[in-house]
Amino acid sequence: MNAIMLKNITKKFGDNIIFKNLNFDINEGEVVTITGESGKGKTTLLRCLAGLEKIDDGTIEIFGKKLVQNGKYVPYKTQKEILKYVGMVFQNYGLFPNLTVEKNLKIVCKDDEKIDELLRNFELFDKKNLYPANLSGGQKQRVSIIRTL
Repeated sequence: MNAIMLKNITKKFGDNIIFKNLNFDINEGEVVTITGESGKGKTTLLRCLAGLEKIDDGTIEIFGKKLVQNGKYVPYKTQKEILKYVGMVFQNYGLFPNLTVEKNLKIVCKDDEKIDELLRNFELFDKKNLYPANLSGGQKQRVSIIRTL
């Protein structure tokens, strides 16, 4: 089963065509790398898949459910249901500087045991009471990945 299916995806910003008639499938469990020059649409594509940016035309399916078909999006409530399977780690990590690591994670997860388990798995348990300013770049990135999970 395809986890993600893109068919004839087109995205424009004004007259600037970011990608046109883009097609690909990603199977469940498959790891895919998107590479290319800076400014060629990699982040825009990921933003479209996460529902943070709208495509102009084409079809996106996630786990067999159509998010958008021929450029027409399903109702918002259905979008939310489909997109709960999609997460994105931002380049700037998106951590709240005034919250500890633990409190940054509690924004999305209220399960203390799960938070502790993930912090241990990512070797950050001893950092849970620190603020982002006291973390290295790699540690901030791992906190952001945990929040996405």
